[in-house]
Order: sequence, then C-alpha cells, then structure tokens
Amino acid sequence: MNMQENQRVLLQKSAEHFDSPFFCYDLDTLDTQINDMKSKLDNESVRIWYSCKANPLSNVISKFVDHGFGMDVSSDGELDQVLRAGCKPENILLEGPGKSKKHLENAVSRGVGLVVLESTNQALWLNEIAKAQGKKIKVLLRFQLPSMDPRTAHEDITAFGIYPQDWIDFNIKSCDALDVQGVHIFQWNNVLDIYRLRGIWYQALLSTREICAQAKIPMNIVDLGGGIGIPYNLKEKPLNLADINRTLLDLKRDFDLKNIWLRLGRYSIGEHGFYATRVIDRKSVMGKEILVMEGGINHLSRVAMGKQTYPCELLRHSQAPMKEFQLHGPLCTARDRFGMFNLPEDINVDDWLVFRHIGAYGFTECMPYFLCNNLPGESVIQNGELKFVREVTSSLSWRV
Repeated sequence: MNMQENQRVLLQKSAEHFDSPFFCYDLDTLDTQINDMKSKLDNESVRIWYSCKANPLSNVISKFVDHGFGMDVSSDGELDQVLRAGCKPENILLEGPGKSKKHLENAVSRGVGLVVLESTNQALWLNEIAKAQGKKIKVLLRFQLPSMDPRTAHEDITAFGIYPQDWIDFNIKSCDALDVQGVHIFQWNNVLDIYRLRGIWYQALLSTREICAQAKIPMNIVDLGGGIGIPYNLKEKPLNLADINRTLLDLKRDFDLKNIWLRLGRYSIGEHGFYATRVIDRKSVMGKEILVMEGGINHLSRVAMGKQTYPCELLRHSQAPMKEFQLHGPLCTARDRFGMFNLPEDINVDDWLVFRHIGAYGFTECMPYFLCNNLPGESVIQNGELKFVREVTSSLSWRV
C-alpha cells in the first residue's frame, strides 16, 4: 500500500519543481487498473463508463477514451473536455441533476444522444429540443428510491432523480422525441463489502422491476451507477473484480436484464493519485504532537466535507521510530484537520508529506481561494517519466 520507489523518486522531482503543494497522477498504474477492469468484467453483460466528475484532467480523460470507455459528463465543461480528448458524441452520457434547458440544447447540438433524465422539466425541455433539431434522443429515467433505512429516510432525500410514482404520473410516453431505454437507480457510496453491494443491488432491482412493470417502462438498460469503493486504510480490503463480475452476471440472469451499466469514477482513478505538501510547523499542544502543513482542505476539501481520511507517509526515507501526529492545514478554521497519523518521529519543518489514493475528488472539488494561498500544481507519471501539466498558480494572478 506504500509508495513504489519509482513513484517516490518522481514525487521528489515534482516537489523540487513546484516548491509548493501539488497533485500527481500515475497513469502507468492506471493503465494496469483499466486493463484489469476490461479483462475481468464481462463486456457482453456490462458497459463501463468513466465518471468525469471524479477527475476531469485531460490526461486522465484521454487515457479512458483511448481504452474505449464511454464518458459520463455532468456539465458543459466536462463535455468540452471529453470531446477535445477525441470521444465520439455517441459514447457520451449526459447526467446530473443540474441540467438547464440551455445545457441540454448545447449537448444535443453537439451530438450527445444519451441523457439521464432527473426531472419532468428535463424531460419536457429535452423533448422540445429534440423535436426542434429533428432528433430522437435515448434516455434513462432516474429513480430516487425510498431510503433503505427508514430512520434516515427524510435526511436521505437528494436532488438526484424523482420518486418513481412521479414518473408514472407524468407519462413519459407523451414525449415522442424521447426513446426511453431504461432506468438509472444509483444512490449508494464507496461500498467495500461485496455482500452488502449485492444486497443493495438486489433490493434496488426488486423495487425497480415492480415499478417498471406497473408503468410499462422498459428495462433494456439498467444503470447501477458507481459506489464501488476503494480502501483508505490498512483495515480495509479492496473489492475483488471477479466477485463483482459474478454478482453482475447473477443480476442479469435473475432479473432477465439485457444491459447493465456501471459508471466508475473513484474505483477507476482513486488509487492512482497523490497529494504532496510541505510541513511548515511542528509544535506540541497539551501533550499532542502537531504538524501544520502548507496545504490543507483548500486543496483536499473532502477531508472536511466527507470526513475522508487518506493514507499518509513521509516522502523521504526515514528509519526513525514511528510516532503519532495530529495533522492540520494552514487555514484559519478548526475544520482544516486531517486527523491522527503514525509518522517517523524525526519529521520536521520542510519535510514533505504524501497523501495517497486521492486520484478522485481532489483538486476540482477543493475550495482553493480561501485565504489566498497558491493553487496546487499537477503532474502525471506516464511511461515511467514525469510530465508537468499544470504549474502552481500564485494568488497574485487572480486576486482582485
């Protein structure tokens, strides 16, 4: 689970180049991951899409496009990114709750022909747009299923999709420029237990099959979304792709499904990214050893937003005994706290720390402008070599 030696060497070169916090993505290990996914997931039964929200860096997107993945986009910016990477419009799936009429018009005019509908407004707008452009658009209806935990049912209501009965009452068949292919039913997150994942999928499909039969909505395509997790600590074990594939084949047989779609973001790219930042202070507060870092939740906001922890280690080699440290970023808020970590006791100011498994939901999910610190640099490892793709941006360039 630790850094490979070649990664350590190239991260050290990145630290010397940027001299400021940075992200680095290993496209070589990503290649291995993608090939593993392609070989172990039954391509006749499952179509894999890359969810661009996880990491829209052009170098990352190009890797998935080159491997023939479909691309799942949720904004005009992501659409621009995947088209520039050479993705064909027919391999683009437009999803997300925030589709305005203008956004839908842009996507259809650029050739996107697969859309996940998350509201009746989206259905009416898309039908109007498709008619105006003389097109027939394939769509999936997104169901927001009742919470699997009645105790948190009210809290679990989100902006994703609508209640199935609302689709039934709407009568989607009245939108004659839309070709309903199936449903999208994803509403779980970072699951690492295959038995729990299997149970979630089965329960969701039991409800979905009953609803679709009642409403005469086809299930030619069932989009299960993502939610397949990756481990963030030594106690967690990764999911086995063969187990996932067997479960999906069982679903296809038991529910007589024609096509299952998975949209994998975190699972695809998450383990192949690093975030590195320098230690800028060390102190002891009421018996706790504190390290203050140059970068914090301004670059990795998921630490505060989702209480996410990431594996962390010292960039340089050290033989010193391990000691527990409490890590904090530089921001003037108590929320800029990364947690407790065992690190070599000789760590000090100007040492670099590396957080692993941040390939997904890193820089583009951050809150970079708070306190006017530098924006992080970005580099990639490809064919064993280091490439700098985005330089550090000083606050002087955007301050007003």
